[in-house]
Amino acid sequence: MLRLKSICVLMLATSALSLISYPVKAALINFNSQGNITAIKGLQIKDNSYNVEFVQDTFSNLFGNPSNLTLLPTFWLDAEGAKASINAIDRILETTYPSVIASDKTQGTTDYIIPQQSASPRVATIDEQGNITYLPTNLFGGLWGNYSNYYQDRQRDELYNTLCQINVYCSVNIYRMINPEIFAGTDINSPRTFAIFSPNANKLIPEPSNIVGLGIMGILTLLISKKIRYKFI
Repeated sequence: MLRLKSICVLMLATSALSLISYPVKAALINFNSQGNITAIKGLQIKDNSYNVEFVQDTFSNLFGNPSNLTLLPTFWLDAEGAKASINAIDRILETTYPSVIASDKTQGTTDYIIPQQSASPRVATIDEQGNITYLPTNLFGGLWGNYSNYYQDRQRDELYNTLCQINVYCSVNIYRMINPEIFAGTDINSPRTFAIFSPNANKLIPEPSNIVGLGIMGILTLLISKKIRYKFI
């Protein structure tokens, strides 16, 4: 009796747990009229959801000087978060090939940067006593998205497939770099394509059907429990 009752309750509990899990929503990709990618909405990075906008500008216009920031880049103090965000973006971009990131209305790019403090170059002077003085620098560092490598290898793959059809070359593997590259020593006044992050305000909430399902699971658990009890008493 106890075993049968336990099995029934366990099955219902498992069903209830599956109902209360939040629905996973896929990230949405925004394109301009030229078919280039302008933004990614609802990108999951670790435990947080972000909206990502690709902006071509200079570091100084967006954030100021590394030694005197006017706006703190989202992952400036979070090296692991910067790596996770690069990998999350690249995985999304791989699904959009051959679309590229919009750099302006007519041109696109496969490169983008996420500014990160630990990748920033440090310029210093050492006096006669060996004292080190770090100087303000007009250079910034960050992590460089690897989508450019993936994109180029996809193009190479297509070329080799064409050659294969005429029995010229028939062996190719798409290579994707997993670890983001450090992109250090870039002038803060040099235009680059940046990934700009903002928190995604759309919170995931349980769907109404899930709430109803929970109620049904609870009632069934109670009824089955009583039925088994009365049957064996």
